Amino acid sequence: MRAGRNYTVSLCFSHPLGAPHCCRPLFGCSGRSKYAKIAAPALFEVAVMSYAEPIRIERRTADHYRLSWPPELNTLVAEISASVAPATGPVAAQIDIDAEGADIRALPSAPRHFFHVTLRDGRRLLVAERRLALQESPNFRDFGGYATTGGKRIRWGQLYRSGQLDRVLDADQQHIAQLDIRLVCDFRRDTEREFAPNRFAAGHTPRIENLAIAPGSSASLFEQDSTEAGAAVDQYGVQLMIAINRDLALEQTPAYTRMFRALVECDGAVLIHCAVGKDRTGFGAALIQAALGVPEPALLYDYLLTDRYLPIELEMLRLQEKYQWSGPFDHMRPILQVRREYFYAAFDAIKEQYGSIDVYLRDALAVDAQMLNELRARWLE
Repeated sequence: MRAGRNYTVSLCFSHPLGAPHCCRPLFGCSGRSKYAKIAAPALFEVAVMSYAEPIRIERRTADHYRLSWPPELNTLVAEISASVAPATGPVAAQIDIDAEGADIRALPSAPRHFFHVTLRDGRRLLVAERRLALQESPNFRDFGGYATTGGKRIRWGQLYRSGQLDRVLDADQQHIAQLDIRLVCDFRRDTEREFAPNRFAAGHTPRIENLAIAPGSSASLFEQDSTEAGAAVDQYGVQLMIAINRDLALEQTPAYTRMFRALVECDGAVLIHCAVGKDRTGFGAALIQAALGVPEPALLYDYLLTDRYLPIELEMLRLQEKYQWSGPFDHMRPILQVRREYFYAAFDAIKEQYGSIDVYLRDALAVDAQMLNELRARWLE
């Protein structure tokens, strides 16, 4: 949370779990709410996490997951079952529920596992691990599953985001093929795609929509002399990333307009990606989620997950090899991180120029009511 700002945390009774969330001016809430002004970052973080991801999932082995939930759910969880797809029946598994969560073991081998949590009042919640178990694409993840302000939830297994897929192993390619992705929106520049072409399993190449966005790439910085580049990043790295994210929102509207047109035309699962799967992709994913009605705190939560999933040290080595860059690794860190100020650089720019995300989608990206209805009918449940 940015210093000096007060946030409104509310308990929204239209949310499936009645979880707290933060209502900022970009988004409204149709439910009955009780409001309390706070300035404590820790409380804000708890509110955001509870709303965005009420149940956290950790994969411990291929057939063992740990589900964790906040204390307020301890007495509410009645039953858990597992499946290998969102709409299929339960599979055999060893399920042990305790006071803080559950361990689910002995699951059958499958590309993904989904967990159906039933509360004592009959409400049900479908959850899954966001990150897919790919060896060479650690930031490949599902950005569905989030609740919307209208009381619905984005379907799992329909919206994916990642970095480039030039190094994925044969096993990873088969894993991706099983996701039945029909459309890939690639935000990389032509030179980036030529240097690192994506790899897909034979017979499973989806439709590719090339939506080149140059400002969201930090490649030009690393292509400079390493001493000069290092000094520039060390001094201006954060400011550079803030400027890049403002540019994504205000100057790259043609690419994101084309993205939405491609989404409307697609009849299956979608993957959006750039080189790392961080800035260009992160903003694109947030736009899609916002169009579907996901509130801003959940957008921020999902955006910041890149810091959890992306191994920065390995990415530094990749950039060093790619650009023959010999500057200090610490100079790269602001460029490879995701931070709240980067996220808000884009969304505050939208608010300043357009007043709200709804107006921005309509006026800047040509996403009209019919398009919104089609996307919501397809991806919300």
